[in-house]
Amino acid sequence: FPLLVDRTADIVLNDSDVICEHLWAAYGDGVERPRLDEIINTRKYTKTVFVDFPLLAAPSALRPWPWSGVMLAPSKANEQPLVLYGCEADADSRLVREALCSLQLQ
Repeated sequence: FPLLVDRTADIVLNDSDVICEHLWAAYGDGVERPRLDEIINTRKYTKTVFVDFPLLAAPSALRPWPWSGVMLAPSKANEQPLVLYGCEADADSRLVREALCSLQLQ
């Protein structure tokens, strides 16, 4: 459901997994994405409702992992503001907001 408009890269993305991959690749500035974040937040290995629901539905305050927006990673500044369209309660939008916060992007 989330939709990201990145005018710096001239791209529009509409899937949380793809958006997070793009943010880390384009703005990570040489920072390697934490492996556990890739496993959990891209849901490559956790495609069951018993694992997805607790990980995605829990508020960010209950997800104290460093990659959940709590810890900051150095990033390359975006030339133009990123625009994120999403619902506050949507679990996939939460993943994108966490990546934006971790990378300190506007």
